[in-house]
Amino acid sequence: MVVVGVAVATGFLRCRGEVNYILNTHLHDGLQMNNHVANTDPGININLTSSPPRAPTSSANARINNNTSTNVTVNSRNETLLEETQRRLSFFYMHIPKTGGYYAFSVLSRLLFNSPEYQALAPYKERFRHCNVGSNPLSKRTIQHRDTICTLIMSEQPYHRAVNVPHVYTVVRNPHQHVLSQYFHCTESHDHRTRRHLMPSLDVWLESWVQAMDDEEMARRNKGFRCYDPRNLQSRWSDFGVGQVNEGIGELNQRFEVIGDMDRLEKSICVIFILYAGWVPRPCDCTNKIQRKRRLSDHGVTHHGASYKPTPQQEAWIANLTEKDNVLYGYAKQAFEMKVKLVEDEYDVRICEKIDFPPEPVLDCGCPSTCNSTTLSIRGNNMPFTCKQRIQYLMQTYGSNETDACAGAVAQGACTSACDKSSCLIY
Repeated sequence: MVVVGVAVATGFLRCRGEVNYILNTHLHDGLQMNNHVANTDPGININLTSSPPRAPTSSANARINNNTSTNVTVNSRNETLLEETQRRLSFFYMHIPKTGGYYAFSVLSRLLFNSPEYQALAPYKERFRHCNVGSNPLSKRTIQHRDTICTLIMSEQPYHRAVNVPHVYTVVRNPHQHVLSQYFHCTESHDHRTRRHLMPSLDVWLESWVQAMDDEEMARRNKGFRCYDPRNLQSRWSDFGVGQVNEGIGELNQRFEVIGDMDRLEKSICVIFILYAGWVPRPCDCTNKIQRKRRLSDHGVTHHGASYKPTPQQEAWIANLTEKDNVLYGYAKQAFEMKVKLVEDEYDVRICEKIDFPPEPVLDCGCPSTCNSTTLSIRGNNMPFTCKQRIQYLMQTYGSNETDACAGAVAQGACTSACDKSSCLIY
């Protein structure tokens, strides 16, 4: 029998998955809900008992066999801990620009909402949410986004030691590719379509920022490009090298529960999910799997940082702009490798390099004759995303079913009524 420990409390639900102690802390002295069994899915039982959950071992990890009943032992959270977590932000995904953050969020959502462990949490699963707040300011009291209590918040905001978030996740990128990606995003992406005319050539942009390395007046002028500041951007965002140039792997491990590598993005997402949620989702378990190739969102960009070949002069400018970032990236890769080994040893699994999701079902909103590939590709009200992307976002972010997500996208103007089951013609 597979046992998955899950912590539940009114208004806030959190599944701890730390490597050295999984779900064994803070769970023994809360108000217990005994002898209540809820059958929410065939083969999956939720037992609300007073017995503490077991740490993940080879016989107690969250790998699910289709023919095996899954017994999810749920314990209420200590009231003191609950009050604290409701007052302050505890789990933060720092989305450094151009490091695959939006893709990571969509994958985290899909891993969560498609997971049998999550489905087994009904009625508590509505309290388990991670929220993408865009670039909204972050504070230690940020726990709610719109009408949702968030267990993890992703924000395109830098790390601040003063916020003192206990569990911080991020992903860093090869600095050379990162700088080029910033430039092409500002010159080619749909998001920057109204500002791309402000961008100069790649040579001028790089040289201008190199000149600004020791000239803040030049840096202020460069803000007129209305683009990113590429000067060691990842180091600045992660607060790396403040006070000393080389902080080392130990410092990164103290600051980040996971600092992933975009070159291994899906493996990074899996490790983040495991430590955040406390179980190994099936698509991340490659102990006995053949892996597949991942796909990233390109934001409508033609050129990509990973494939563009710069000139020798451009290479030199980029090296100048990323001296600290290169040190950070080298340490981060080593720190991530160490974290992977710890998690794999603790859970007795081999984590996938590429997540192997089952094929997605056909999306037609229940309107197969009208909600087709043409209508799903429409950008309603000139929005920066298509109708299909908006529907998928609502499903992945809020756990909405397809019908409700379609109706919501129509109400928001992202889709036409051709994708509204209540009004479309079904043949």
